[in-house]
Amino acid sequence: MNQTWKSLAPMKVKIFSWQLLLHRLPTRSNLARRGVLEHSSQEFCAWCSTEVESEAHLFMQCTVAVEVWGEIHSWLGITTAVPGSVSLSFQSFAVPFKSKKDWKA
Repeated sequence: MNQTWKSLAPMKVKIFSWQLLLHRLPTRSNLARRGVLEHSSQEFCAWCSTEVESEAHLFMQCTVAVEVWGEIHSWLGITTAVPGSVSLSFQSFAVPFKSKKDWKA
């Protein structure tokens, strides 16, 4: 998690990443746990409506998220599988990149 703060990303991206890694984003599962959502049917993902919207689902497992990650990997010119967890995804992007474009991304 310390690498989050050493990143070249803007501060708001660093804070978002920190909240994501600590499961503190206002996902539907977190809102339901806090009593903000009234019905359990409101917990489902807004994109696919098939799973409960958690950080892992929203950013790694949802079919829409998998497509977005595929486009990002294609843009960076890398071939990889989408990790099953958010923390593994952050670790996969910690490897050295070949160009400045890759590093800045």
